[in-house]
This record gives sequence, structure tokens and C-alpha cells, in this order.
Amino acid sequence: MAANVCLSDEHMRLGGTSFESALYRYLFPPIFVIGVLGNVVNLCVLLSPTMRSRANNLLLALAFADIAFLLAMLPHSMANYSALAMNYAYRFVYLHSKLQLTWLANWSSATAIWIVMAVCVDRRMGIKSPLYSRKDWSARKMAVVLLLIWTSTGLLTSYNFFGFHCFRSYYCKGTQLYSICYSIASDRWVNNRTNPYSPAMREYVQMSIVANVFLVVVLPMIAMAALNAALLHELKKRGEDPLLKNNTSCCESRDRCQERKVAVTVSAIVCCFILTQGPSAITLVWNMANGSSPTTNAFVYNLRSAANFLVIVGKATNFFLFCFCSAHFRKRVVQLCLRRWKHCASRGSAVGAKTVEESALYSEFGSMVRDKRLTPPSTSSSLGATSI
Repeated sequence: MAANVCLSDEHMRLGGTSFESALYRYLFPPIFVIGVLGNVVNLCVLLSPTMRSRANNLLLALAFADIAFLLAMLPHSMANYSALAMNYAYRFVYLHSKLQLTWLANWSSATAIWIVMAVCVDRRMGIKSPLYSRKDWSARKMAVVLLLIWTSTGLLTSYNFFGFHCFRSYYCKGTQLYSICYSIASDRWVNNRTNPYSPAMREYVQMSIVANVFLVVVLPMIAMAALNAALLHELKKRGEDPLLKNNTSCCESRDRCQERKVAVTVSAIVCCFILTQGPSAITLVWNMANGSSPTTNAFVYNLRSAANFLVIVGKATNFFLFCFCSAHFRKRVVQLCLRRWKHCASRGSAVGAKTVEESALYSEFGSMVRDKRLTPPSTSSSLGATSI
């Protein structure tokens, strides 16, 4: 019986090839730490009152999306360690939540793409129209925009949750749990059986995959590249405009300088975003063109794994781009670090002073007790103490 058969360690692996496993075992942990800490610093800086603006609020949402993506990818990385992959409890939790984690990761990634595109549109309009840059969105309008992005991307990527059917089997007298998942839209099924899902359901999943590829990956990438090129062109044109160069208004000059700095920072983020997301988009389109069938070629699988891992690397770069492109951001980071260091130092000094004070009180109390033991009792002093 299959329940009495014990699978080998190779069959029990939760990762893909050795190359993919090495990426998630050795490279993902430091990238995860850098990405989470960097985005937390971004949140601390962008939440400060002096940094609140329309573009920075969108970048704030981007930091949340990147943190959610990295957290969703953490269990996948942990599954590549043999100690956890062979652990029954971890396998049970991971295999029963793998589809939800995949959906959360793709949802967060899609949200980040659309937020970056919204930042591109905002900066393009801000550079094109100075009046637009001086108008700020209300909290309600910002919440509506972000809610629309989160909802639409969640619906577009929801096929990752219901578009797969996972079969789970128990081996080695119930001590080994094995799982394999098939796409509902696939013609191939377990044990060469016929796909039990209706043609309408399979067509819906297939259309969801196509819509996700074009609306979440291809079109936003093309739009971001075009908007970024237009943004750089507008910056160059404004820098060469003699009327703007000879403008003597201090306030307008300061506003233009601030707009230019923000635009340069956004442009750097978009360029890095396209470079890290582009290869994954190409492999996704290639996979869709081949019918979304599982890859059997090890080289193609490793190439796709490297492209997907490049997306993870991109989630950890925003902090360095902020520091490299924005002097004000660097100044705010230094101020936050110094403020935190002074707070810790003041708390340490207060604790030390309290300890010294308590030691002095204990010493004084001990000396009083010793003096009382050495001094003979006096009747008058006792009466006086009583009268007081």
C-alpha cells in the first residue's frame, strides 16, 4: 500500500532545483533582513510631518506592500531548509497555506507595480503643471485611490488562490505528507485522469491568467517606461528653459528645486523597478505563450527562478535609492538615528542615576541601623520621639 511506502529525502523536498534552493537558502535571508529593515526606516522617515506629501504618501504605501511581499516569501525560503522541509508540523502548515501565501505575494507585488505607476503619473503631472504640484490630496481621496489599487490587484491575482487544486497524500504510515498542485486550466491531471472542472471554470481561470499578465505586468511596465522617459524629458526641458532660469522668485525657485529632487528620486526608483521586474515579466509572458504548462527543462526553470528572485532583490533597493538620491532623506535618517541614540543614552543615564541613588539610600539606612545598635537607649529621647 502507498501508505506504507516511505519517500526519499529528494522526493520530500519542498523547493525546486538545487539552484533555486541555493538562492532561497543563502541569498534570501540577508536580502529579507535588509529589505524589511530598510522599508521600516522608509516608513519612519516618510511618516514624519516634514515629509508628508502626495508622492511620499504613495511611496509610504509602496513600503507597506514591499514588507508584505517579503513576509509572504519568508515561508517559501524556510521550506528550502532540510530541517524544516522534513518536519511534519511545518510541512502540514506550509502545504495547507501555500496557495494563500502565493496569492499574498503576487497581490503585494501587483499592488507595488500599480503604486509605482501612480507615483509616475503624479510626478509627471507635477512637473508638467506647477499648479497641480501645489495641490494636495485629501486623506479621503488618498484612501480611495489606495483602496481601489488594493482591491483591483487583489481581484486580478485571486486566481492564484482558487485556480489550483492540490492533492495531498500520506506516506510512511502517516508520518510523511506529500502534496502536488495542478492548475485548473491545465489539461494535464493527476494519474492522467480527466480534469473534473467545467470548461467554463477552466476558461475563467485561463482568462484571469491572461488578464493578470497584461494588466498587472505588461501594460504597467510599458506605461512606467513611457512615463519615466517623459518625466526625464520634461526635467531636461525645464532645466534648459531660459525663462525659468532667469526667474528671480525665491519661493518658485525653491518649489522647482524640490519638485526636481522628488522627480529624480522617483525616476531612479522606477528605473530600478523596471530592471528588477522586467525579466520576470518576460518569463511570465513566455510561460503564458507556452500554455502555462509546467517547465521540464532545468535550464529554463533556473532562468525563471533567477528572474523571479530578481524581483525580491528589487524590494530591498528602495532604501538605498532614497539615501543615494535624496539629501533630505539622508538628513532625516541621521536625525532619527541620533534622536534614538540620545533617547537610549538618556534612559541608560537615568537608570544608572537611580541605581546610584538607591545604593546611597541603602548605605545610609545601613549606617543608621549600625549607629542605633551601638548607641545605648535613652529615656528622654524616647519620650521626645513619642511627643512629636
